[in-house]
Amino acid sequence: LHLGSPVIRSYHQDGSVKQYVRDHLILRTEATSNDIRWHKINKAVENLPKVRKTLRAINENYLNIQQDILETFVDRGQLRRLREPSLNSSGKRIPGLKLDHERQLALMQALVC
Repeated sequence: LHLGSPVIRSYHQDGSVKQYVRDHLILRTEATSNDIRWHKINKAVENLPKVRKTLRAINENYLNIQQDILETFVDRGQLRRLREPSLNSSGKRIPGLKLDHERQLALMQALVC
């Protein structure tokens, strides 16, 4: 199934943030504003640096929030560590979780969700 190159759009007030996707990769993220006065910036060529700074901050905030949503604590390598055996204080080896077993997966889902 080929979906072409989708664009992810998020709208707020007078503007939007768009993400262009190709081959499952986000190529770029861009913020747009239909009325920069909403950001308390007057329309004038000399205000372009302020507009750029404001839109860049919107992009950064959007990407930071998106990262927090898409990454769970399991994505940060903790799941891999749970599969590895460990030693308790007396030196006894404790096997890691077998994440291909249905009962352990159900327990993990109950604990994580």
